[in-house]
Amino acid sequence: MNGSYLTTGAKAPLNAGTFRSGYIFETFVRMPLDWDAGRNGNASILSRRGSAGAAGKHGRNTDPDEPLAQFAITNNGREAQFNHYPLNNTYPTTNWGHGMVELKWWHVAVVNYGRYTRMYVEDAPVADNPKRVSQGLTTLGLPWLVGGHEYVGAVDVVFHGNVGDIRIVNRPLSVDEFLTA
Repeated sequence: MNGSYLTTGAKAPLNAGTFRSGYIFETFVRMPLDWDAGRNGNASILSRRGSAGAAGKHGRNTDPDEPLAQFAITNNGREAQFNHYPLNNTYPTTNWGHGMVELKWWHVAVVNYGRYTRMYVEDAPVADNPKRVSQGLTTLGLPWLVGGHEYVGAVDVVFHGNVGDIRIVNRPLSVDEFLTA
């Protein structure tokens, strides 16, 4: 594993946040020309430490060793993905974006409106936004990682590319309030 990642402090208030009333996570990302799905796929831009299994999550599509929330670029064509374990379900909800080319800065946002979670790429909603109620985010009170992905309790992949500004707000914002406005 090469690269660096950042983490919130052990006592940062963000670590305990459940975002029951909604949230927005937004950032700018850019992948280099040598980005490779086999080496760099599923690397998180932002992820919440703590495994689904440790939080008692189970059911369809649950991987007990994956993080409780991960905002990542997949190995399926450089698609943005937000996979998270909401408070109201024992299994994850996943939003999928479209393929993003290298050497371009992309604005990606995930907004939870208190009931539903929507992903936006370049201020446009993606086609694969689930119509399943998804309230808040499960937490074990552990730190968040910027540029790191945790699996089986250890950082296993570091984001290959550039991460620009990241904004986290504990309420939903409208598209006209995004960092691009």
